[in-house]
Amino acid sequence: EQCREIIDQARAKDRILMVAHCIRFAPEWEFLAECIRDKRYGELQLLSTCRMGGEPAWGVWLDEKIKKTCGGSLLDLLIHDIDFANYNFGVPEDISINLNENEYWEIALEYPDNKAKVSIKGGFLHRHTTFAVEFAATFEHASIRSSTMQPGVIHIGTDAGAEEKCFTGDLYRNELDYFADCIVNRKAPERCLPDESMLAIELCKKIEKKRN
Repeated sequence: EQCREIIDQARAKDRILMVAHCIRFAPEWEFLAECIRDKRYGELQLLSTCRMGGEPAWGVWLDEKIKKTCGGSLLDLLIHDIDFANYNFGVPEDISINLNENEYWEIALEYPDNKAKVSIKGGFLHRHTTFAVEFAATFEHASIRSSTMQPGVIHIGTDAGAEEKCFTGDLYRNELDYFADCIVNRKAPERCLPDESMLAIELCKKIEKKRN
């Protein structure tokens, strides 16, 4: 309800509103999205993402009462991967929780117009554990892997052999530049619309209800 109120107010006051779903602007993830859409390696068959790190040990996270109401790792971490899947495939028709242990999740999403299996896993580990993000995507004719443990590099495997692609650019800078351009030119942020961001929150809420 609060999301809808913010979106409606922005529209009524003619304001430019965009939520910081920065993964949409990460060069490695942008490349993956392009491969999904133009089918350069054939149809996508599997997308597996993993995002995990230590539970935050600062600020309001130290207050147990506040921590219980913040949404946990779903809204802090995995919402980015859920949003990326929605960005490419639309609205999921089914959500399954394959594993949940405290703030660690393994979730499967099924999309009506996409035959690929989508697996999203990760969450909070013990405090001060190194943060890492990775994805693996298998197409008909190639597999693509990326990890923040080797930033800026994508590994591609095909029948012809192995290939590496290197990327530069900062996702946060890319996102802010895009948003600034939307403000200057008074145009809607088509690459990251608020209604799509609200959908990601709705899905996180549904997943949490499934657990309970």
